[in-house]
Amino acid sequence: MVETFEEFVPQTGYSYETVQDGQVLTASGGATPNNTSDAKEVKKCTAIAIQAKNTASTSLLIEVFGSIDGSVFDDQPYAETTLGATETKTLSITPGPKDIKIKITNQDAGNATTVHTRLGRRYG
Repeated sequence: MVETFEEFVPQTGYSYETVQDGQVLTASGGATPNNTSDAKEVKKCTAIAIQAKNTASTSLLIEVFGSIDGSVFDDQPYAETTLGATETKTLSITPGPKDIKIKITNQDAGNATTVHTRLGRRYG
């Protein structure tokens, strides 16, 4: 199991990409309290990790939605976690879906926040 995002870095067949870079989310109830990424292909991965970095929100929900065909995505999260203010967290995702989308939702009614997410993939 992946303990930190950086554990992927030295491994052969590893790559990572920034998915949501400096995404500003309004406080819960505001104009844009959430954001969903474009679909990211993960079908040949042997390991997948999502890292999220939160700034001010006291409750940031990170949800990962899977798709087995790349067009129909789950209604319920395939994986999820919650972050508090100034937290960074890595979530290990079980390989299986063809594609995933990352949804970030600010559940804090009092604070806007800026979020960064990265996707790590290992092949072979």
